[in-house]
Formats: sequence, structure tokens, C-alpha cells
Amino acid sequence: MTCCIAQEKCNYQIDYSTITIGERIVPFEFELDLALSVLNPPTGQNQRFCYRVTGVGENISTYQSLSHWVLSLNPRITLSQIANVEVIIGGVPQTVIIGANVDLFLPPDTDPVTGCSGLKFDFWLSKVLNDPESAGIFCFELTTSYPLGALTVGVTSMQVHSSDLSICGPAWSEI
Repeated sequence: MTCCIAQEKCNYQIDYSTITIGERIVPFEFELDLALSVLNPPTGQNQRFCYRVTGVGENISTYQSLSHWVLSLNPRITLSQIANVEVIIGGVPQTVIIGANVDLFLPPDTDPVTGCSGLKFDFWLSKVLNDPESAGIFCFELTTSYPLGALTVGVTSMQVHSSDLSICGPAWSEI
């Protein structure tokens, strides 16, 4: 699948636990959290996207923990438009370092593992359902508002990667 394809209709939830990659599964569900997001901000307020990522696997070798993930943003979005990036894992706020554990790959550059351009979150999550480190919230704000569209989510474990599913996110044209 090619990254960064936007469509008018999109999914608010996707489930990578249904995708087998060789003999492995990266068992994570992604959800655009509508309660935490601000998709249609009033004038003067940033647009906010928050994604809940949850490991739903078991502690067996078929299932792989999440090494990092990439959301294939509209290629017009620059790092200067991204503000207030927050990551919470297991209820604990994480230190976000732009250019290190959160990065933006603009086309033609891509994340070398997933092959996707976009916003990369380099935070490990446990594959095991109900492990405190299996749940994360990943939020960012945009200083320019964009309509919703389907954006590829690239996932990576230590052994496999996939970019088969898409979720709602900031799409191609400005509002």
C-alpha cells in the first residue's frame, strides 16, 4: 500500500491485530479519540488530533510489541505547523523530543522502516492486553486546520512492519 493517500471517508478505529505479517502480528488497535480531539476549532484555536493506541495481544512470540508508528500526514504540513505534541503511556506523560522520539518525514523522505512519510512516534508499547505499558495516547495540534481524510498508519515491531490500514487524520487541503 502507498502511504499518504487521503479519501473523503475514513475510519475512526483500525485494528492491526487482524493483520498477519508472515507469521507475526503487531496486535494494536488505533482510535481517533473524538473527546480529546478538536477537529473543527473556532478561529484562533489549534486543530487537535489525539490517538489512543492499545496492545491487545498475548505474551507469545506470534505477537510483537510496537516499536514505533507513523501517521502519514498531508505532505503540506511542516514541522512549524505542529504544536503541543503529547504522549502518555500507561497514564504517565512522556518526554517528547522533536527530532528524536517524535519526528516529521516530508516527502520524498520516509521513515526507513515503514516507508511512510509523516509524523513518527518512536515510543515502545507492550503487545500484552492489560499491561500498563500497552496503552498510549498520542496527541498533536496543528496551527492550520485540515479536513479529515484517510491517512496510512505504519506500524513497526522489532521484526516486522506494516502500512496496510488507514485512519482519519489531517488530509490534503486546508479548511
